[in-house]
Amino acid sequence: MTNPSQQKRALRPPGSYEDARRLATASRLRRTTFSLLLPLALAIAVHVHVFGDSAPLRALGLIGMLALTTVTHLVVLRHGAGGRGLSLAVVFVVTFCGLLLVSLGEIADAHHHVRLLAVLVMGGAIVLPWGLVPQTVVATCVAVAYTQLPAWFPLDAHAVHEHAVSLFDILALSVIGAWTLDRQRRAVFAEREQGRVILRRQQLLLDAASELNASLDVEATVATIARMAERTFDVDTIALVLVDEARGVLRTAAVVGDTNEADRETENLEIPLAVLAPLVDEIRRRQVVCVPDALAEFGALIRERFGVRASLYAAIEHESTLLGYLVLNYRRGGASFDQADATLARGFATCCAIALAKSRLVTDLRRADRVKNEFVSTMSHELRTPLHVILGYADLLDDVLTDPEGRRGIDRIRVAGRELLELIEATLDVNRLESGEDPATLAPVAVRDLWDELGGEFTALPHAESVRLVWQVEDGLVALADRRKLKIIVKNLVGNALKFTRAGEVVASAVRDGQRCVVRVCDTGIGIPPEHLDGIFEKFRQVDSSDRRSFGGVGLGLYIVRKLVEQLGGTVEVASTVGRGTTFTITLPLASARGVAAA
Repeated sequence: MTNPSQQKRALRPPGSYEDARRLATASRLRRTTFSLLLPLALAIAVHVHVFGDSAPLRALGLIGMLALTTVTHLVVLRHGAGGRGLSLAVVFVVTFCGLLLVSLGEIADAHHHVRLLAVLVMGGAIVLPWGLVPQTVVATCVAVAYTQLPAWFPLDAHAVHEHAVSLFDILALSVIGAWTLDRQRRAVFAEREQGRVILRRQQLLLDAASELNASLDVEATVATIARMAERTFDVDTIALVLVDEARGVLRTAAVVGDTNEADRETENLEIPLAVLAPLVDEIRRRQVVCVPDALAEFGALIRERFGVRASLYAAIEHESTLLGYLVLNYRRGGASFDQADATLARGFATCCAIALAKSRLVTDLRRADRVKNEFVSTMSHELRTPLHVILGYADLLDDVLTDPEGRRGIDRIRVAGRELLELIEATLDVNRLESGEDPATLAPVAVRDLWDELGGEFTALPHAESVRLVWQVEDGLVALADRRKLKIIVKNLVGNALKFTRAGEVVASAVRDGQRCVVRVCDTGIGIPPEHLDGIFEKFRQVDSSDRRSFGGVGLGLYIVRKLVEQLGGTVEVASTVGRGTTFTITLPLASARGVAAA
């Protein structure tokens, strides 16, 4: 993964063209020298075979060119030449031209010199991207070497003039060509570098948007904004200031970068909104403000107080509401912000605005949900007290009344009261689960004892006479669970099975399966349609949610079962066939040997 310093370097203005040109020259010099090795070797072999020892001067020149080419290629190949590539290319071409003049010293026709060296000088200007000055050096050295031409050949004044004009044209054309090509290469390089920076900035904005999208809490979002801003912008310090319109203050939520003591003192500092009203109004109006280009007096103040030479303020605004602003600061001399920086800052601020608005909304929703849970919990406790009183008096009346009609009324009160009490208990369980106030306490649980206890409780509860309730458990089975919560799980499942079974049986079984304890609750009830199986464990979810449904409840029982099973480190599965029944399977860990002995 790219580290922040590498990412910052990717955002800096286009790099040095001269450095890139030297590296390109070294690379092309390596390929050029390699391509010359074979022709020069062949030229020496042909020269020795055809001319023998009749032309030692030319043989010496060719051998020198081969040696120079070999040495240059090895140096560039081993060290890459780096910044020395351009200088090495100049030395190579100048020396090569001199050795070429030596090797052609015995050729009677001076036109060969002009043609061959014209190819070399023009080829160097095209192949090696070294620009105006090196090409001028090469052309000057070639011109100086050509001053020795009349000494080698008996040329008259007209021939000297003709060769001089040809030489001047060739050298001038090579210099102009090198200059023109260099300008073109520079323009292409700048355009390519600018495109690379733009693409990198777009990638950084996408990364920032992705990370910010994952933040839900306000403080977590602030920390993510600070971290992503430091990674994105190549500046000295970055500050995130949030606006609290209700309280009329500005709060510096985060300060990152190369901070000093004065910067750190401003973190979490609250300033009255009226104090910086001109700056805030300018940010609202322009979205991006560069200081000291605007608000020069404010720029002088922060320069004196914090040593900041240039600042950029980007508005973090969502639906015409200013949530805050991002502050980018330069302390380094000569640094300033351009239009590309302003565009990047505005795009980043837009990502921040969406993330902050979302996190504030989530925070508000969590606060509202917490208030709702507290209200529901309080109301449930308040409802449970009078309900216990009602059920208590119903028990007293049951002992007194002998009239059959009155006893039937008491039974209805009991049934309705128990249903309401179960609903209240389920609501309290849900609140405790969602608030995290009721963690599981795992301990060995003797399943047979739990089954005996549940069997006794369900015997006292009314259910259809045509339904048989069966409790089955393997001897010596000890689960690692929270006994109270395991009891709630089984009680909810068995209660649901009895509610939806008109005839047949409900079987609650517990067996050992390897290192797991498997609890199953099977019934012969109405079953669940396949399209509803995925949603039955969701809160307030019922298969029949119409106002004409035959069975009561609000859809909390199975939701509680799923949450409690997750707390116990187990799994819950369901299989059902419409009209034939449903099977719920709970898998829990077994207790260790020591736990079994203790149980």
